[in-house]
Amino acid sequence: MCEGSPYTHTVPDKQWNILNVDFVVKLPESFRHDAIMTIVNSVSKRVHFVLMHTIIIVEKAAKLFLHYVWKLHSLLKCVVSDCGPQFMASFIRKLYRLLGVQLSSSTVLCRKRIFCGI
Repeated sequence: MCEGSPYTHTVPDKQWNILNVDFVVKLPESFRHDAIMTIVNSVSKRVHFVLMHTIIIVEKAAKLFLHYVWKLHSLLKCVVSDCGPQFMASFIRKLYRLLGVQLSSSTVLCRKRIFCGI
């Protein structure tokens, strides 16, 4: 997502096409977990809540996403998150690697960075 410029999201044409992913962290510990990854469907507002740890590596978050969301809803159109561009770029790379998708970067600079097309 471009910093400093607003981006309006398109209305999804089917459920589980565009998701919002966020983390609720530093909760009181319960069942050895102290954070929740929330994945919200933009159309129906249905939610997946995934228990996790506040200190988690990107690869673990991608594995949890793959296990709890992707296996149920398959290919997504867009993932929206306010976690920051570095986290989202790493998250997408790890998710693609787990799915067996090979990423190839070009040398062309891209001014607008939106993490869609999963």
